[in-house]
Amino acid sequence: MSGSIVPPYCPPRSRQSYLDLIASLEVELNPIYKAGYLVAHTTWCNRFLTDATRLLGCEIPFQKANDQVVWLATMPGAAAGWYELNALSTPSGIVTVEAQATARAELGLPTVAVWSNPDPAGHGHVGVVVPAQPPAPGVHIAAAGSHNFQNALISRSFGAYIPRYFTHA
Repeated sequence: MSGSIVPPYCPPRSRQSYLDLIASLEVELNPIYKAGYLVAHTTWCNRFLTDATRLLGCEIPFQKANDQVVWLATMPGAAAGWYELNALSTPSGIVTVEAQATARAELGLPTVAVWSNPDPAGHGHVGVVVPAQPPAPGVHIAAAGSHNFQNALISRSFGAYIPRYFTHA
């Protein structure tokens, strides 16, 4: 584990560089992302998202997950180059947000899945969409939480929650 985060810059974007940068954080092994680190009953999806997007050159500020969703969905996120994916209607049919998120991650374009908890006392959840390793159908993410994943189907981390997807220009 490197233990340090490089200063923000926009690295060359490719599938492999994206996978390598996410892997360098060692989310499954790094103690700073382990549930309960420093504060009992606390998970660190928000810290992982900040660290990952910093490495990818498009940092989402460190704050509570619900606040990260608000940041992404409002002017600060847009000004930083983030935008929400929406279903697209094409002559050949509808392109889902999940298909777009997966395709953008495959190209090495920073893409995140986020869920805001509607309970003001609750906490949301966030993760980084990644190319499946090995290639497989479905949205795959790297995320910290009660269980940490470097590359798993989104349902392993978000369960039944339906996330929103944002991507960086």
